[in-house]
Amino acid sequence: MVSKLTQNTDAAIHVSIAGGRKTMGYYLGYALSLFGRTQDRLSHVLVSDGYEGHPDFYYPSKKSRVIYTRDNRPLDTQAAKIALAEIPFVRLRNDIPENLLRGTAGFLETITLARKAELPPELIIDVANKKLSANGIVYTLPDILLAFYCWVIKQTLTKQRILYKPNDMEANPDYARQFIKEYRMIAGEMRDTDKTQQGLKSGMDSNFFAEKITRINKELESVLGKRLATLYKIQSSGSRGNLQYATGLSDAHIHFKPIHQQEIK
Repeated sequence: MVSKLTQNTDAAIHVSIAGGRKTMGYYLGYALSLFGRTQDRLSHVLVSDGYEGHPDFYYPSKKSRVIYTRDNRPLDTQAAKIALAEIPFVRLRNDIPENLLRGTAGFLETITLARKAELPPELIIDVANKKLSANGIVYTLPDILLAFYCWVIKQTLTKQRILYKPNDMEANPDYARQFIKEYRMIAGEMRDTDKTQQGLKSGMDSNFFAEKITRINKELESVLGKRLATLYKIQSSGSRGNLQYATGLSDAHIHFKPIHQQEIK
C-alpha cells in the first residue's frame, strides 16, 4: 500500500505508527523508509508516563478526574500531555530499482536489494550469455549497449586509454573500428550488424557516443536503483570542452567471465 501511494507525485503521505501492534508499526515505518519521498512524514503519538494503556484513560479531560495506576499512584486525567512527534527516517528510495518501487517484490527481497548499495562494487560480465551481475543483481542489456559498455570498460581500464566525446564536427574512426569489433563479437555471426557498421562508416560521432551513454545509464538506474547505479554508470570528468568518460570502477571491481564457464545464476 505504501509503495502504491508513493507513486502519486502530487500527494504527500503522513504515516502514523501510533497504536496497533508493535510489529505492524515496525513494518509500516520500514515501508515508508523504503519508499518514502521528501514530502512524506512519519509520526508517533506520545503520552505522559502512566497514562498510556490505562483502561480508564482515553484523552486529557476538560475537568479534573483522578485515576489510579497499578501501583495505586494517583493520576489526574486533566494533567495528561499528548504530543504528536515527527520521527526522522532514512529514505532509501534511491537504493531501490524502479521495478521494485512499483511493488513487484516482497519485503525481504526489497530490503536485500536496497542493502546491496552498501557493498563494494563487483561487476561480472558474462559475454557468452550476454549477462551482467552488479553486486549480485543479474541483468541484461541490448547487444549494442552491452558492446558499448564493454568497449568503454576495456578502453579505459584494460588498455588505460582516455575516452573523449567525439568532436561535433568530426567523427572518430578509431572509436568506430574498436566498437564495431566489440559489437560483432557480442552479437555473434547470426546477428546482422551491417546497419550499425554502415552508420559508423565515417567514424563514431558525438550523437552516437552520447546517446549510448544516456541509454546505458538509464538502464542501470532502472535495474539497480539510483544509488547503486552510480557506481557502474559511465560518467564524465574534467573541464568543459575536455571531458573524459569512464565508469568509476577499477580493475579489481570487474571480472570478465570466460566463455567456457557456466551461466550466471
